[in-house]
Amino acid sequence: MLAKCIKKLTGKHWLYLSLHVILILVGIILMLRWGEKPSAAYYLFPIGGSVVATGFAGIVLFLRVWLEQGESQRLANMRASGLNRIFMTRAGLIKHEYDERLTRASQRIDIMGYGLRNLREDYREDFATWARRAPVRILVLDPEFPAKGASIADLRDPEERNRAGTIQADVRELIKTCRPILQNEPARFMVRLYTCLPSITVFRIDQDVFWGPYFVHDVSRNMPTLLMETSGSVSQRVIGHFEKIWSSDTLSRPIPEEWFSTRQLLLKPQHEPKGARFQAKKAPIW
Repeated sequence: MLAKCIKKLTGKHWLYLSLHVILILVGIILMLRWGEKPSAAYYLFPIGGSVVATGFAGIVLFLRVWLEQGESQRLANMRASGLNRIFMTRAGLIKHEYDERLTRASQRIDIMGYGLRNLREDYREDFATWARRAPVRILVLDPEFPAKGASIADLRDPEERNRAGTIQADVRELIKTCRPILQNEPARFMVRLYTCLPSITVFRIDQDVFWGPYFVHDVSRNMPTLLMETSGSVSQRVIGHFEKIWSSDTLSRPIPEEWFSTRQLLLKPQHEPKGARFQAKKAPIW
C-alpha cells in the first residue's frame, strides 16, 4: 500500500517534501547551536524550534491535501460524468422519482426498454398529458427481430425467468394502448421498434436521464439505475446511444401499418423457445 502511494508522488511533490525536510534540519541545527553560544541561546533555540515546527506543519498539510486529493478527484469525475444518484432498483420501485420530474416535464421525454409493461400500467392515462407538454419518443424491442420465431425477445424471456412470449405480448399491448394517441398526435407521441441488441434501459425527462444495464436471471425492476444530468460526459453518451438508434433505419423501424389492425394487436406469440417454460411472474419489463 505504501509503495503504491509513493509511486503516485510527482516531481513537484518530492520537491515540496524535500524543502520542508531541509527546513526541519536547519531548525534542528539552530537549536543545537545555542549550546555552543550561550549568549545567543535566547534567540537561536526559539528560532530553530519555529523553523522545525514550520517544516513539520508543511509536511502534515501536504499529506492531508494529498490524501484528500484522490477523493476530490473521484468527486470531480462524478460531477463531470453527470452522475447524480444511484438506485439499486428501477421501474415501479422508484416511481416517485419519475413522478416528481414528469409533473414538470416541458422539453422532452425519451424512453427505451423491452416491453415497458410497468410504464404502460402506471402511466397509460398520462400519455396524452405528456404529449401536450413535451414531445414523447419511445423505443421498444422489435419482437420480430432478427426473425420471427427466433427473436431476441424470445431469448430474453427465460433470462428474466418470464413465460415465453412475455416481451412480445408487452410490446403489442403497448402499441394497442398507444394507438389512439399515435394516430391523433403523431408529431408529439412517437413509438419505434429497435432492431439491435438491447444493452440499456433509458428514461429521459428534460435534463435528467435514468438509465441502467440489463442482467440475467433477474427481472428488470431489481437492476440498478443511474440518475444523471444530461450535461455530463457519460450522460451525453447515453443520449447519443438513444438518438442513433432512433434516427437509424437499420437500428430501428416504424410500427408496421398492419399492427394497427385489431387482429394483429391481439395476436399472441406462437413460438416458445426450447427450455423456456418458466413460471410466470408479474414483473415489470423495462
